[in-house]
Amino acid sequence: MTRFLSAVLLCLCFTFHAHSQSNWQKHESPISADLHNIFFVSDSVGWVTSHKTGAILHTRDGGQNWLVQAQMDSIYFEDIFFLDRQTGWVTAEHGLIFKTYNGGKTWTKEQIADTTSWIYSIHFTDNRNGIAVGLREQRPATLFLKTKDGGKNWQNIREKVPASFYEPISFLDDQKGYVAGLNKIVYTENAGASWEKLYDDTTSNSTCREAIRGLTMVTSNIGWAVGHCGLVLHTDDGKNWKKQKKFTENRLRSVRFINQSEGYIVGDSNKQPGVLFRTRDGGKTWQTAMKKAPDLHRITLTDNRIWLVGDEGTILSKPK
Repeated sequence: MTRFLSAVLLCLCFTFHAHSQSNWQKHESPISADLHNIFFVSDSVGWVTSHKTGAILHTRDGGQNWLVQAQMDSIYFEDIFFLDRQTGWVTAEHGLIFKTYNGGKTWTKEQIADTTSWIYSIHFTDNRNGIAVGLREQRPATLFLKTKDGGKNWQNIREKVPASFYEPISFLDDQKGYVAGLNKIVYTENAGASWEKLYDDTTSNSTCREAIRGLTMVTSNIGWAVGHCGLVLHTDDGKNWKKQKKFTENRLRSVRFINQSEGYIVGDSNKQPGVLFRTRDGGKTWQTAMKKAPDLHRITLTDNRIWLVGDEGTILSKPK
């Protein structure tokens, strides 16, 4: 009888543990605004940016507590990137980049493009060399900016890039990286000195413009990109990107893979609920991983957790 009870208790404990692992933990946000991006430098230390209110949130305890670390005037933040716990950048509208040298306690505002510009994404390979990409209302519209002095000076290298508009940046190391946007993906093997166009979809679609919004490389050869109207692209050789069969019409915003088999896609839409999809077979099939999901804008990974942010102060996480 004792052995039977022990077996039942063991089974119940395992069932509860498995169930709890499948649930997403909701973290309390100090603001109810649209949270647009998230970045961690470790399992404990991370930041979140809002899209309209100019707020930067910070945690030092793995997301148990989030505090408003900085508050700018109402401004649309776009991307956030940290090299380490002290040095980081946030991009924004009006051609602005904000930089911190002290972990986000204070931020220096830098005007790197004209006020009609949006700086959509930023990436540094070390403390001196970085790339920022975006769009300006005036022609030439494309911004493809490079710095060699830690962001003190930026040079527009648009004429060296065979494409027009960018958003996601994914670097494999300090030399090899991908940049995507609108309907194009380009690749560099020399830290941005030259670029090769890998994908360019000129197909006209009157009902929806399939702009790429998220990109990730799982290995040096395996990569995924997602975008508007349920667009999903895949490469298994690092060069040739192919459209996958659509399983949603939502605007897909971000994609990450834990390993070559398990990955997640998040998205939103102005007219549909948000979405979270999961694959366990390397992208052969995708299933809905959250019913009645809020609009979700970004997914990121730490060593041990998966993090999501979205509308109305949404911050969610779960163990890998």
